[in-house]
Amino acid sequence: MIDFQSLLVDPIYASLGVPATLVLADGSTVYNLTVIDKTTAATVGAHIDIPTVTPLAKIRRAELTSLGLSKEDIIDGTLTLNGFSWTISNTKPDANPSGEMNGQLIAMLVNQAELASSES
Repeated sequence: MIDFQSLLVDPIYASLGVPATLVLADGSTVYNLTVIDKTTAATVGAHIDIPTVTPLAKIRRAELTSLGLSKEDIIDGTLTLNGFSWTISNTKPDANPSGEMNGQLIAMLVNQAELASSES
């Protein structure tokens, strides 16, 4: 079987990835990881691509697993990348041909300042 993680995904993260810090919602657990910054715009959709201005970050599932984290663990966590902090509002799997656990996780982000103003 072709190892899509080492042949395709890892080289993309090596060239396009940026360092990020993930703080879980409990505020006491901090992880360093590499993400793909898609905070300017991206396309999302299950069967069709829908352009959106929703800020996103892509995270390797293998990296999360190696840290002992699941997609549920990072919801409401804070992801800091490229000098900005975001709250992870939801996730969506982005599988590769080797399966969901070998692909990426799309983290949907909310700016913390916007989140605070909507709660007041």
